[in-house]
Amino acid sequence: RDFWFNFDAVMLVMIIFETWVMFLMMAISAEGGGGGLSLLRLVRLLRLCRVAKVSRVVLAVPEMAVLVNGLQMGCRAVSASLALIGIIIYVFAIMFRNLA
Repeated sequence: RDFWFNFDAVMLVMIIFETWVMFLMMAISAEGGGGGLSLLRLVRLLRLCRVAKVSRVVLAVPEMAVLVNGLQMGCRAVSASLALIGIIIYVFAIMFRNLA
């Protein structure tokens, strides 16, 4: 069997578990007033492992890696611009607050 087939099968079982079994458990625990579902909430985080499949696509297609790098560089530029705008707004807010 292929590793990715097994991975997808585990993800499917986890999605079914989250959708049906956890819903029933939460409904039952809400009636009893009990908690203790923090372990089950941690299980939900494992669904994030699906992102690992994206890395396989990026490695297989070099053009995709170029697009991802471009997006990262664009995000850096936008973040720097937003930080600069935030600083300017903060400075002018303090100045106008002192004038009023």
